[in-house]
Amino acid sequence: MLHLHIERFHLHNYLDLALQEGRDWPIQLKVMKECIVNGYSLQELKSLVEKGVDLKSLPPHPVSSTSNPSSGAAGADDRGSTPLFSFAMFHKLLIDFIITDDQSLCIVKCEEFWHLLLLLKNDLKDSNIPRCTKIKSDILQAWKDYFTVLKTDIQHAVGNVSFTIDIWSLDSQ
Repeated sequence: MLHLHIERFHLHNYLDLALQEGRDWPIQLKVMKECIVNGYSLQELKSLVEKGVDLKSLPPHPVSSTSNPSSGAAGADDRGSTPLFSFAMFHKLLIDFIITDDQSLCIVKCEEFWHLLLLLKNDLKDSNIPRCTKIKSDILQAWKDYFTVLKTDIQHAVGNVSFTIDIWSLDSQ
């Protein structure tokens, strides 16, 4: 309920807080999470909200890539639906990778993995790569968010789930 209230009446304020330097909390609003996954940056979302655009109706972010095949760079066809780089998106996808692939929380301590991340983005700094404690807290927060959604789904599922009686009970023997 609070999420809906924030989306309807305080989205601009929420975006201002999300854009603050040193923000140490994950984006919780579903509509904003979806927009970020679709490739929009927080700054772009703020400017769209200021123009009165409904974030729920946004198409995936237009990716304009003019890549030279001989350069080895990935073109739009190679990237599929990969969103544009932002530190929030980088952080989210790193957490998703660790969760989905059952990686160690401390994979970022692996020197080779660290070098790979730095290689993939030229202006990425060591300080932009989250440490194990940050990853742990973000994974726990993701679990709490998922668990909250799951509890809500289960509460609304009453009447949609049928229970059956075991026909091989003691009475039928």
